[in-house]
Amino acid sequence: MAKKKPDNINEYYNPNNSRTFRDGDQGSDNLANNHFQFLEFFHLPSSYFVAFKAYLENFTDDYTSQWKEENVYGRMDPIATFERTSRQINCAFKVVASSVQEAEQNMRRISLLLQMLYPSYETAEGKGAVIGLRKKEEPVSTIKGSPLFKVKFLNWISNSNEAGAASAEDSGLLGYIGGFSFKPNLDAGVFQVGTDLYPKYVDLSFKLNVIHEHSLGWDISQTLGSKAGALLGGKGAFQSTPASPTFPYGKNVTQRNKSVQNSMSEQQEKRFKELAAASKKLIGGD
Repeated sequence: MAKKKPDNINEYYNPNNSRTFRDGDQGSDNLANNHFQFLEFFHLPSSYFVAFKAYLENFTDDYTSQWKEENVYGRMDPIATFERTSRQINCAFKVVASSVQEAEQNMRRISLLLQMLYPSYETAEGKGAVIGLRKKEEPVSTIKGSPLFKVKFLNWISNSNEAGAASAEDSGLLGYIGGFSFKPNLDAGVFQVGTDLYPKYVDLSFKLNVIHEHSLGWDISQTLGSKAGALLGGKGAFQSTPASPTFPYGKNVTQRNKSVQNSMSEQQEKRFKELAAASKKLIGGD
């Protein structure tokens, strides 16, 4: 009997494109699967994604305002003209394997991530260059898509308008990455399978240069008014309001704080149901 082809890419048929972790220790698998504590990279040219458990070693989110300064004779302070505010996220994390199966899967995920640094090409047949003393028509490739990413880690790295447990494709932070640093920890050792080495512990780091997809700054045409200002503790009418009130971490700065309940979110409940259904289907052999 032929094996049923899946309707969608999932962790059973394509473990590289997977947000499910099953080969590691129970604690880290639980945090990643049920609490969404993983880093996800979505590659725009290919629509591939890859996820890693969030063993964060270092995280900084830098906002830098650039001003053009002009010094004027006799004036103590320069005339400063605002140019822009840029955002760059620096993140270092470790990829840990507690079994040879997880180590092999980690290498697959890392390999996919590194391939994502390259663009997409379109090949035109029948065009080429002179090679040696004879003509040889080699296919010519032209870049059709730059290697842009969407990166997601809960509400720390996320499109602030779509914060939560959604995928990087739907709610990731858009940007470009200058490169990744792959550094196996040799002191931790490796697993060897035949002639292949799989590190038990790998250090990875990257810098995400953020491309803002929504309006930022302050909108003077959309004021909250004196009543709203009084409710929020102000002394008068606001002269302008944030163009993106939930930027950058998904918390609306124009609303009062709400009590945070330690309960299961809708996304977590949905995820639990999906995992239960997948497990039942796997055990049943359907």
